[in-house]
Amino acid sequence: MDEPKAPADRTTVSVGKLRMPIDKLKMIIGSSLIVSLLLYVVGIKFVLVATCVAAGVVLLPPVAVMRSLVGRLFLSVFVLMGVFQASATIQFFAFPSTGFAASAAITTVIYLVAALLTDRTTDDVRDLVTRFASRHDVPGAVVAAIFLVPFVPFLIGNDTVARVAQIGGGQAVDSTNHFANIAQMMSGQHWVYAVGNYYPKSFHIVTAFLQDALFVPQISMSWRGAVLVYIGQYLVFGVLLAGALGYFASAVFAAVAQRYPIARPGLLLSAVGLAVGAAAGPFLLWSFVHQGFLNYYYVMATILLAFTALMTGSKERLFSTLSLYLVLTFGAAMSWPLLIPVLLATPFVLMCQRSYLDLLRAMPKRHLLGVAVLVVVQFIPIGLQLRYGGSDNGVNALGGLTTFRPLSLLLGALIVFGLAVNKNIDRDSRDKSIALVLPLLTFIALLAVMQLFLTGEVRYYVIKTAFLLEAVNIVILSCVVAVVLSQMDLGAVGRFFAAAITPAVAIFALFAVGANPLSDLRNLFRTEANQVKPDFYDADLALYARLGEAGRVDGFNTTLLHYNPLNDTYGAHMQTARWANMMQYDGGREDGLALYCQVMQYSKFGFGSVNDSEDMQREMVQGIKDCAQVSKDLGREHIILTDPASEQRIRDEFGDVATIVTHETRIENDGE
Repeated sequence: MDEPKAPADRTTVSVGKLRMPIDKLKMIIGSSLIVSLLLYVVGIKFVLVATCVAAGVVLLPPVAVMRSLVGRLFLSVFVLMGVFQASATIQFFAFPSTGFAASAAITTVIYLVAALLTDRTTDDVRDLVTRFASRHDVPGAVVAAIFLVPFVPFLIGNDTVARVAQIGGGQAVDSTNHFANIAQMMSGQHWVYAVGNYYPKSFHIVTAFLQDALFVPQISMSWRGAVLVYIGQYLVFGVLLAGALGYFASAVFAAVAQRYPIARPGLLLSAVGLAVGAAAGPFLLWSFVHQGFLNYYYVMATILLAFTALMTGSKERLFSTLSLYLVLTFGAAMSWPLLIPVLLATPFVLMCQRSYLDLLRAMPKRHLLGVAVLVVVQFIPIGLQLRYGGSDNGVNALGGLTTFRPLSLLLGALIVFGLAVNKNIDRDSRDKSIALVLPLLTFIALLAVMQLFLTGEVRYYVIKTAFLLEAVNIVILSCVVAVVLSQMDLGAVGRFFAAAITPAVAIFALFAVGANPLSDLRNLFRTEANQVKPDFYDADLALYARLGEAGRVDGFNTTLLHYNPLNDTYGAHMQTARWANMMQYDGGREDGLALYCQVMQYSKFGFGSVNDSEDMQREMVQGIKDCAQVSKDLGREHIILTDPASEQRIRDEFGDVATIVTHETRIENDGE
């Protein structure tokens, strides 16, 4: 005899032998959120993060290629980061002087409202998670493994700190800026924006919140501990971008392959993962480490997940698909407002199709209102930029990136054309694919043309934005090649290797036109690549490691200085000093004073010698003495690191205001 069915408004879910009405499930989610918030307030913070992620697994709409528990958890983490940025925005406008407890409470309220408004039937809940893992999780795992391979020796050897120092001492300045911004957000626990002094810190505040909740107190750790956190941040966010690339590849592969008979699709998806990893590793994932693009890992990963949701979303779930897309893009836009026009143009192009217009007209008014609200909040980053941004925040600003790869535009145009004429892809998938690529391609091309006309070169922000197009190109090309090869009589092994190798070789050939596409990789792994290093680079880093582990680095109380007797000038590779000092930066006012003083020296030295004019040399000498005085006022020792040959000259000039140590100095407590 069949069991009686529950009323429509009281469907049940089964957990073992326990059967719960769906409204009871909502009560459990709600009560868990409230309890976890109370625990957060009393100092047990990780429970709230875990509860929000678990709630997301249950509440988020299904994404076809993310139906496993691994996929749902992955997606839920990114949604939590987007929701927390919305909470931080509310905090900034309504409770500007409060801390993480306030933003955690706002986040909890948002999840409670979502739990109350989300409709779930028994089948919906049961079908949300089909298994622990699936073949759609494999490409991301493969890309992540490729990304992590060169860092494995760092983690398993005894010289981890020294190897990380080799990376940190040569990175672009963005690397230490992001570490400093996270420290500031951990210290202040809210945004502090001022007119003319604005940089989006949405990524930094959510990272600080998560680190604070998950026992990673960056601002109060030892120097060695902070070094491990530093490299850990790149590894974690690099893996997240790798995973997002993998899920997007699964979505594109499913769209391209749906009308083709595919033998062993799981094996072919693994080959796609290898192709994407082989191309994205050297040109994006590893390059981002050297450039210090910690926040751009998150930005690109979030956008690729939004694209994945849009690609796989069914017309029957249009409201859920658009809502998820807009929540994700809001998180990305808060850190990279330049992409807002593209991110809004993508669904706009899609919604212009007659079939989608009809669905919008038939959508309940409350759903239309919800979508409208989510569209409006996308403009908050632009409002903040206009309100607080200075003239140096324009799209034509200079930066560390100087090499633009124009053939990526050509590849994007060929992909759009190929998608448009391919009748073997169903109309909806074709329209979605074009809606993803065309706005991005058009936007970057227009900006590049504008900059070539106005400045004579393509500059930092456009080059950096083009990385997203390159990632999309790599994924689509890899999927198309894999599907084409699947129809050829090459054998399973032949198809696998051809699908894994061909796209990566094609991408390398395109990117190799012009400047060396592996220059960032060479600078990242200087020793392994036999790359020329600045004078005293290894010895300076080794000395800093000894000082740091001996507890002698205290905020920005050290500087690096060498003397060149041939031209009677001082010089230093100041990124080394900046990075080493940043490992003990607590984000507070006192460390901020010392940081500001050293920033002035950094701007003079940069990555080499200071201007050799007498006036500039005198200004530099006085600047270091001023920084030594700041350290003294803060009750700290000020240390100048130098080489033995420069010691006497440095001691004669600065010995009365600073402690002079050389590569041969025995550091007190060294080795203890």
